[in-house]
Order: sequence, then structure tokens, then C-alpha cells
Amino acid sequence: MNKTKIRNQLMRISNRRIVKAGLLAIAVCGGWATAAFAEDPAPAQMKLFLLIGQSNMAGRGKVEPQDQVVNPHIFMLTKDLKWVPAKDPLHFDKPGVAGVGPGSEFAREILKVDPNATIGLIPCAVGGTSLDQWKAGGPLYNSAVARTREAIKQGKLAGMDCNGSMPIGNGDIMKPLFKMLSLRSSGSVGAAGGLGLGDLSRKQ
Repeated sequence: MNKTKIRNQLMRISNRRIVKAGLLAIAVCGGWATAAFAEDPAPAQMKLFLLIGQSNMAGRGKVEPQDQVVNPHIFMLTKDLKWVPAKDPLHFDKPGVAGVGPGSEFAREILKVDPNATIGLIPCAVGGTSLDQWKAGGPLYNSAVARTREAIKQGKLAGMDCNGSMPIGNGDIMKPLFKMLSLRSSGSVGAAGGLGLGDLSRKQ
């Protein structure tokens, strides 16, 4: 087996571990809500998850045929704010570089817990950024809020999956991330009750 195949397999294993950690955090924080499945390509009542962070979330794994298979219960918000069936790459931060990340597997794991849900992923991760760049009022924060505001026309925000390569234990750094979840204190976007945060930035 050559080095490229080994690297891709290791990345997929890492993505599965990342997903399980995020699901545990969100399940503890927010619980699960059920959204009815609809045949419409843009379902009206989706369970929405904001995907933010750096290249680990944006995805840099090789896109293979199985990554192009869509699930009728999983949608993604494109760069142009259109809902389409989700397939990798979910993100668009670096065209030609963005690849497979944990977002798609994250959604599939949610469906194992709640098979009647319709999942809407809001990709906002940008590789090579610092956590300071995600602070409230900055361009990355504003972009994520704007995309989430558009997304909630088709459902309710259920949580945020955050994945980066540096520790974010400092509460001052976490505050902007929580604000993007529309906690009552910020009012940036509308959201459902029982929001969950999956913090995947800390190395295990």
C-alpha cells in the first residue's frame, strides 16, 4: 500500500473519531430534535449545523467515488447560498485544495441517532485562519452569521461543530463562537432551544 492510500485511510479514521467526539458534546449539550423528511430539494424544516474552524474542518482528504454519493436526508448550503444534496467537498475555502473533512460523516452519524431527521450543513470553515480572526465583528464571524441567517429560512439551528488545530480553552476566545450559536445574549441569528456545541479543537 503506497503512502498516499495510507494517508487517506488515516485521515478517514481521524474524521470518524472527530465526529464521535462532536456528537457526544452536542448530545450532552442539546439533545436531539426530529425534522420530517421531505422530497423537496430544499426542505423547509431541517436540523441545521454550523461547521466552522480551520483546514481540519474544511477538509483536505482525497475525494473518492463514495464521497460523491448523496443521502436524501443530508443537504449543504453552497457558497452561493443554495441548498443542494451534500457531497464532498462541503467547503469552498480553497478550491482545488478543499476535500473530505468530518462534516459529511458527522451528518451520517446524526442520522443513525435520528433517522427521520433532515440535516442541513452550513459550511463556514476556512483553512489557515487563527481563532482571533473568528472574533465577533470580524469578516469570518460576519460571514458565518450571514450564512446562518440565510440557512434558518429552511430550518432551525441545532448546533455548531468546531474543529481547529489549536487549543481554545480561553473563555475570551470561546465567546465569539458561542455568539454564532445565537445564544439569547447575542441575538445574531434565530435558533432553536437546546443548542449544542461540539468543540473539536483540543487534541485528545
